[in-house]
Amino acid sequence: AVRAVVLTGSGGAFCAGMDLDELRATLGDEADKVWDDAARLSALYEQIYTLPKPTVAAVNGAAVAGGAG
Repeated sequence: AVRAVVLTGSGGAFCAGMDLDELRATLGDEADKVWDDAARLSALYEQIYTLPKPTVAAVNGAAVAGGAG
């Protein structure tokens, strides 16, 4: 029954990018967390790319970093 998928953000930006404070914290003993997050984002992009329905980004405000993808 779904004809299309519309992605949007809430607030003043579609995607402001990764939380850089979180990234700095993970570069110590928890560096593997960065790779886990990157793998999940990659899987999400692959799922969106292979959807059999059109996907539309309803961009409100800035779309930087992963949001630009």
